Amino acid sequence: MFATKSARLFLLLSCSAAALCGAGTPAAAQDAASHEAGIVQEVVVTATRRETKLQDTPLAITAVGGESIARQGVRDLQELSLAVPSLVMGPDAAFGFNASIRGIDSAASGIGADTPVGFYVDGVYLGRNASGVFGLANIERIEILRGPQGTLFGRNATAGAVSIITKLPTSDTQFMAEGTYGSYANLTLRGMASGAITDNLAGSIAIFHNRVKSYADINSFTGDEMEPIRESNVRGVLRWRPNERTDVIVRGDVGASDDSAVWPDVVRLPGYVGTAATVTPAAIQATYGHINDIDLNNNPYIQRRQGGLMLEVNHDVTDTIRLTSLSAYRDSFASFLVDTDAGPHTLARSWMESERQNQYSQELRFASSGSSPFQWVAGLYYFREHAKVRYFIDRFNVAPVDEIAFNPINTTKSYAVFGEASYLFFDRLTLKVGARYTRETKDFANTSVRDLNPNPNEQLPRVLPFPDALRRETSKTWSDVSPKVSADFKVNDDIMIYASAQKGFKSGGNNFTSADFVASPTFNPETVWSYEAGIRSEWLDRRLRLNVTAFYMDYKQLQMRVNIGPGQALFRNAANAVSKGIEADGVFVVAPGLTLNGGVTILSSKFQDYNFFAANPAGCLGGRFDAGSLTCSYSGNDLQRSPHFKGTIGALYQFDAGPAEVDAEVTYSYTSSQYYDDRNLLGPGAYSGLNAYVALRPHESNWALRIWGKNLTNERYYGHLNPIGAAILGTPNAPRTYGITATFTY
Repeated sequence: MFATKSARLFLLLSCSAAALCGAGTPAAAQDAASHEAGIVQEVVVTATRRETKLQDTPLAITAVGGESIARQGVRDLQELSLAVPSLVMGPDAAFGFNASIRGIDSAASGIGADTPVGFYVDGVYLGRNASGVFGLANIERIEILRGPQGTLFGRNATAGAVSIITKLPTSDTQFMAEGTYGSYANLTLRGMASGAITDNLAGSIAIFHNRVKSYADINSFTGDEMEPIRESNVRGVLRWRPNERTDVIVRGDVGASDDSAVWPDVVRLPGYVGTAATVTPAAIQATYGHINDIDLNNNPYIQRRQGGLMLEVNHDVTDTIRLTSLSAYRDSFASFLVDTDAGPHTLARSWMESERQNQYSQELRFASSGSSPFQWVAGLYYFREHAKVRYFIDRFNVAPVDEIAFNPINTTKSYAVFGEASYLFFDRLTLKVGARYTRETKDFANTSVRDLNPNPNEQLPRVLPFPDALRRETSKTWSDVSPKVSADFKVNDDIMIYASAQKGFKSGGNNFTSADFVASPTFNPETVWSYEAGIRSEWLDRRLRLNVTAFYMDYKQLQMRVNIGPGQALFRNAANAVSKGIEADGVFVVAPGLTLNGGVTILSSKFQDYNFFAANPAGCLGGRFDAGSLTCSYSGNDLQRSPHFKGTIGALYQFDAGPAEVDAEVTYSYTSSQYYDDRNLLGPGAYSGLNAYVALRPHESNWALRIWGKNLTNERYYGHLNPIGAAILGTPNAPRTYGITATFTY
């Protein structure tokens, strides 16, 4: 196995001439000037809460330019993840998607838990990861920060952070309209208008709409045609510059999505009874039918609504000190239904009538500016989230026969103070120290009601006349100090080496669905110490960029999501885990107009000291059972969504063809086998992807045409698998799709 992985790594290295980077890497965002000059484009990022050059930033970052996103037709973050080192994403019902970085994926389930990957839009933290599921339009860039970001980004970024930066309004008038038509009746519309309103006020508006037929056309049991997938959002921005020292930005957005494909392939594998199995599309097809077949007595669906307002003020207090204030309010709504018996039977279902969430956050930062060798940033942060859910689990012919309703309410209040300072010695050596103090309180209440004689013909009751209502309340407060130290050294103008050690903190929480129906046990926070070393380098007169990072992450009290029954999942602390590996990404400009790019990750993420009570071997599937102590050990098992190898290689060629300029790009990605559960029983096997496009832009013209194809080899695999007793709920990836896109700019 190691030889096979080494061969793949050697092949990728050879094909890209040691330039390794994903399709969504800085190389893919190069502008025309860089291509004509035959050099790698300079990339500016804000991962340190100030603008810095990517090659001067001692962090593991992948920066994806908005031009690359538009050119490749990337619609959402899940499409982007195939090309980003160490990032793995998959769908997860109403809770948005699972995001794993370096093998750390807790798959947050509901309002009582948080994800280890923090999602930010223009610096604002999103409390529910479902809020991050929206179409990408008018994006300046996306920065994926790998590893804990506890000092500057704060809570719930123990695995990393995804930071989306949208474009600001321009003073000159700009306009863009784009339409896409593709397979499965896919219609995607994007639009943007920007320009000056007065001498010191500019504004912009961006729209996104996507509609595509469900990949499963018909529910064979009901005969109903599956509803198409729809998503729309609108984003508006105003920028006011009253004077040279002050910059005021107001942002607002609203969005909605309706998705019948969150469980487009709710499947059953009759031979699966909780024993080891790799659930491949071939195995499903051989025992149950085609991968996209649906045979359910309940049509699955998910609905999301979200919106928010943000006020950003940047003011130069002095020539060397800048004040930044970020004030934001957001709210979101989600609902879903899933047929948890995975077939045309009146056995079980789970559905969330509503998840309503709102949040307010306020951040104040003071930061140095200018070119002094001493640089610093310090700030205060406040976050308040209120969320409530109405969630139902129905079991009609599965013991115990009952219907359970959960009505949890959670209020989170988080306070933090943070700071980071660096000093440049001898124009080459920079030492940096930082820390963040966080204090967080979660007030949680859950009212549970149970009906021991449910009516299977009652589809979606809005009022449950259940007796025996039970209520549990709890309030927990946690605090943490997350320090960071790092050093980087400029060997010369083109090579920098660095090393860092930093801590990450993820808050504890509460379960609102549990095995004994009554309890809502609290789970503890998780922490991580991450040790990282890397090199940032450019060679051959800036034609070759090669960045390599080695990391070792030591987790304590890692939070794990464990499925315990139909529609039920619990979080528990899995003691310790270690994630270690090597990441490489880079760009090679072979000649003006021709760029190779690629990226690889070699990863080992395993549980350490993961032991829990098990009454018998049946409760220890995938583990090692000790009859004497009645314990089960998962120590040594792989963490969820932690493929041992992930690689991407791509080529972009731009050339003149008479009266027009032509862009042609092809990207191939490979992900080795992985597991979707801590038992290491369920996994999609290895999979790959091949995307390509050809774009034509006539000279001195405002329009362009692009013909594209995604997953051209029609590779099928399951992006999510959820074991429910002897059945498995699965969500497959998208099949081969293709289409044409027309763009008009002014």
